Amino acid sequence: MRTTSVPSLACRMWWLTPLLMMVGCGVTVPSERPTSVPETPLTDVSVKAPVARLTNGLAVVRVPGHPGSLRALLVVAAGPADDPTGEAGLTEMAVRMALEGTDRSPDAGPSDRVRALAGDIDVVGDGSVSGWVVSGPEQAASGLLNALTDVVMEPSFPATRIAALATRTRESVELRDNGIIMTAIAVASGVALGRGKPLRLQATSPELGRLNRETIVRHWARLIDPRRMALVVAGGGAEVDRALARSSERLAGLKPPKVAASSGFAACQPSRVSTHLVMNPGSGVDNVFTLIALPAPGRGEPARAQLETALAALATTPTGVVARKLGPERAYHAVPRLLDLGYANGKGAAILLMRVSGPRRVALRELFVVLELLVRFGKEPPAGEMLKSAQHNAASKRAHAMEGPVASLVELAAAALYPVSAAAAAKVNWEAAVSDIFDASSLVVVGVGPVELAPLFKRIGPLSVWNSVGRFVGGEKAPGCKQRAL
Repeated sequence: MRTTSVPSLACRMWWLTPLLMMVGCGVTVPSERPTSVPETPLTDVSVKAPVARLTNGLAVVRVPGHPGSLRALLVVAAGPADDPTGEAGLTEMAVRMALEGTDRSPDAGPSDRVRALAGDIDVVGDGSVSGWVVSGPEQAASGLLNALTDVVMEPSFPATRIAALATRTRESVELRDNGIIMTAIAVASGVALGRGKPLRLQATSPELGRLNRETIVRHWARLIDPRRMALVVAGGGAEVDRALARSSERLAGLKPPKVAASSGFAACQPSRVSTHLVMNPGSGVDNVFTLIALPAPGRGEPARAQLETALAALATTPTGVVARKLGPERAYHAVPRLLDLGYANGKGAAILLMRVSGPRRVALRELFVVLELLVRFGKEPPAGEMLKSAQHNAASKRAHAMEGPVASLVELAAAALYPVSAAAAAKVNWEAAVSDIFDASSLVVVGVGPVELAPLFKRIGPLSVWNSVGRFVGGEKAPGCKQRAL
């Protein structure tokens, strides 16, 4: 699997497909291409696959796959919410740089070693996990898993390659020029998670200009924590099992960091409804771009399954609630999309994000229609046949996600790193969960435009004003957490 090169960090993060539709990136999803490993879906693999734990806490999952081949995934529970303050995108940059060289082969990175074995290695992630996936023939299992293990155990982080990657990425960010929309998404994400300030999902040009080897090494030392890491291995037979045993022995030598990576907050519901205007003085008032965000149950939350059912009821076209109200074409961007955003101190961070944009009159009408629809949905969740249909659609979507050879391994890793107690999940009440998720007092509305739009957003709730780079410049202070967690 190779990720097609596109202009910015956010555009290269394939788990941000819903977001990329908002910012207009070109290619958004890594292309699954034929390699030496047959692309056999792991449809027979349950997300409840047995999980073994090494002595240091690292999770190991062994599942069936295509005979004669190997596919392995090594990830850490981390995403944008785990980036240090003022260093957005650092987790992704560190993960990418780990493929540039190891102490074992400083001049030939893992990619070169894997290609020599007729295999492939690349970065992978879905917002809740970040890491690497390797694939190739079973007879090369030892070399392939060794290369994957070296990425974590012996990264060399060549300073010249870090500088080159930072320069290329900065040029791409500046060329793309979608900064103000990414600022709006950062405001929506951070406020919806109860931070009271933006949570950037990609590095800014100044941050990339400051990036250096010391910064990455420092973050890596805190990020690589075996207690929040998982190795998932699929395919092959005895040769793969022997290689897995050797790699597990090496990985058991990973020590927990003295100071763990921390975002400094745990995801929660914001304390009140709020509106935000990201200032764009050069834009007119004839076109409006707005985002609606809500906090959502993250990975490992008992209500996650209820959320997936609710999304199926809202987002399915043409029968979903939003499509029936706005029409399939206008509903395409307005339906809620789930974004996982990281580990956030042991509790998966996630939000629901919707976009409403277009000519001012149409967009504002639809904005209020969608807000009313969400509030009503929380008070009167689907029941009867509509609920059964939503549950069926949610189950079908989960099954479809498990058909991709890489996506299925990501799901298995996430299930191991964010376990959900069956007893806790069984206690979740459908109506109560939906009411909690679609709580009107947690709504976050973010608009982009000139100050003339401020009175329109004040009609919804207290207004905070931010400049184009996400600095608070006026209005009401953004809300923090409610006392109770989601």
